[in-house]
Amino acid sequence: AVPADGGGAGASAASPAPGRRHSLRASARGDGPSPPPGGGVDMLRGVLYDRKNMQYDELILHLAKNQMLVTCCIDAHFTAFQMISTRCMLYYDPTDSSVGVWTREGDVFKNACYFLMKCNYGDNNHIIENEKYYRNGSTPLAKTVWKIWKDIHSMKRTPTRPDPVRLNLKKWLFVNGERDFGAMSTQLTDCTCYFQTYLFALLCKVGKPSLNRDGRTLDFRDAPLLEAATIRMSKFLLTFFVNHDDGDKVVRPYTNSNFILDFYRFRSSPYWVRFVKYLRYQGVPSPAYEKQYETIMAFYCYVKELHGYDRFVLEGATSSTPNSKSLQLISSADGGQEKLGRGDYYKYRACNLMFGCNANIMMEFWSFSEFN
Repeated sequence: AVPADGGGAGASAASPAPGRRHSLRASARGDGPSPPPGGGVDMLRGVLYDRKNMQYDELILHLAKNQMLVTCCIDAHFTAFQMISTRCMLYYDPTDSSVGVWTREGDVFKNACYFLMKCNYGDNNHIIENEKYYRNGSTPLAKTVWKIWKDIHSMKRTPTRPDPVRLNLKKWLFVNGERDFGAMSTQLTDCTCYFQTYLFALLCKVGKPSLNRDGRTLDFRDAPLLEAATIRMSKFLLTFFVNHDDGDKVVRPYTNSNFILDFYRFRSSPYWVRFVKYLRYQGVPSPAYEKQYETIMAFYCYVKELHGYDRFVLEGATSSTPNSKSLQLISSADGGQEKLGRGDYYKYRACNLMFGCNANIMMEFWSFSEFN
């Protein structure tokens, strides 16, 4: 589920009038293009999120020169760091409420190199093919690259620990703590570190942080724009499925069975609660989230046929790799409704198409979600 899992302004549940225009937009990833968060800020400019064919020492200097943000995914966990200069680098882990900082050039180079190598952002082959260049220390930075490279596969944490810094924010701006404004917000569920990393990117790209002279506080040049951006982001995510802001009605996604089956799980989403609470804190009306479901279902009823299919052709056995050694193949209608309709997919599975669409089993289902 999207972490927002929560609120939206939609049209009434009545069927759309014939000929009414519906603007249907979707990206290849199915989540639609995200609008700029406010102030014309390009969220992808100055961000490293894909491999570059550059030497690691050159890449680090490039990051510092352009004050770039780097997103990292290490062991299925997202983190990020912001290079402010060769003597100042910010670090954020979504499980930690404090932003970290390195202020010594040597520490900045070591830790930046660690993250870049863990994510394979640089040219590994250049190190392998030019060992002397790094081993002999053509430059101090090249020597640092060699030291990290030798131990990178055995390293489980950063070479040095960052010092914690406080955010100089006077109110709740969603990216920071709800009660402790000087702390960073943390992930609310196990699988939302990527979204929290986006919030850190928002903090850096829009807020424009700089380290205070005391070395323990982060100041922000554009806190008002950051506030406007977080309000707009919250409203966007709460109206993600049905949106009217562009004049035309935007529907996302056009077809997705998970939307129909899982929509009302938003009530148990901590991020939905957080978005609604934040807009209330800012004095902004919160969109009626359930209207999105009513509008999309009315749209489906009006269109009726969403897709057309050719004939289905079965060509031999379909291979599958079960994720559990305890998988039980169902080859009988006895108890099939409980096992196939309500049991764990990785514990029970129909042995073939005959029992996957068995009439005696399906007649016992209570709802379409059990068949799904």
